[in-house]
Amino acid sequence: MNMLAPAFALLLAGCSNVWVRPPGVDEAQFKQDAAACRAAAFYAPIAPESTFVGAYPSNSADPSPGWSDVGRRDHIQEACMEAKGYRKQ
Repeated sequence: MNMLAPAFALLLAGCSNVWVRPPGVDEAQFKQDAAACRAAAFYAPIAPESTFVGAYPSNSADPSPGWSDVGRRDHIQEACMEAKGYRKQ
């Protein structure tokens, strides 16, 4: 049982949703940026066949082939936050 604890901790560390704000960004600006990135991810065009993992055709312009809609939107939101200077802890 004790051998599972480190593996579980590593698993949880990979699922972090804590964003570290860049210098000079207050809580209000963080909330505004996070909302803008959530909206960008929500309104991203998703192909109808994308509801199945692996349904995307091979496309060099598509950074996330084979991802589900949720995975694609998570990626878009994270990329947006990183572009604004935030990083995951």
